[in-house]
Amino acid sequence: NSEGASLSRNISQQLDDLYQSLEDTINLLRYTSDYQRPATTVNGKVDQAKRWLSQPDLDQFGFGM
Repeated sequence: NSEGASLSRNISQQLDDLYQSLEDTINLLRYTSDYQRPATTVNGKVDQAKRWLSQPDLDQFGFGM
């Protein structure tokens, strides 16, 4: 059925578009959000410590204090 195949492709494309939009939104929030999780790697912990050492009076969400 040609109509069924067309509907299937349309739904598939809409789901792909939705997935891409969600991925873009998540990435935007990840890079623009003030929220930070505690670092789990040595490099991440060093970066958090450097940020705290450079501005110890700034609220670091409890990291480094």
